[in-house]
Amino acid sequence: TLQALAVLVERAPDGPALGVVPTSVEENWERETRLFAPCALRPHRWRDEGRQAPPESFGPGDLVIVSYGILLRDAERLGRTRWHTAVYDEAHVLKNDRARKARAAHGLAADWKLALTGTPIENRLAELWGLFRLLGPDLFGGWKSFSERFVGPIEGERDDAQRRLLGRLLRPFLLRRRKEEVLP
Repeated sequence: TLQALAVLVERAPDGPALGVVPTSVEENWERETRLFAPCALRPHRWRDEGRQAPPESFGPGDLVIVSYGILLRDAERLGRTRWHTAVYDEAHVLKNDRARKARAAHGLAADWKLALTGTPIENRLAELWGLFRLLGPDLFGGWKSFSERFVGPIEGERDDAQRRLLGRLLRPFLLRRRKEEVLP
């Protein structure tokens, strides 16, 4: 969260930000924003009475924090605003490209997007493709080409050359930290 807040502070002067987070961490996001970025970001929780403000009324320095559940309900309304930055915390909930939450996230217009997840791939490469379709759809193209180029060779044929190529393509877009690196 702290690293994401640093990015949000850097981008704050240019427009409003949207943080899509699990309900269980909404309060944490608001508290940490107030603690670590009190002069640069104004957190607004998009729930209850906070949902009455028109999304287009938010501007530079505003961070609107919304849960995935409320995003589903207010997707059309939130989608009418052009967000300068969108952050998806626990983004593994968006890995299934056909799920309702993923479709709601795809409906949001943002100049720049960041996904935070500890598990970009749990079972299949399709999950990785689903996340990157949201973040940078041009990186891998459509499902058919990604599947032919990577899924079949890697999952079906155990092709190490294609696995390494995929790793090289992803490296500039992933910050990977291991538990032993951050635990202390």
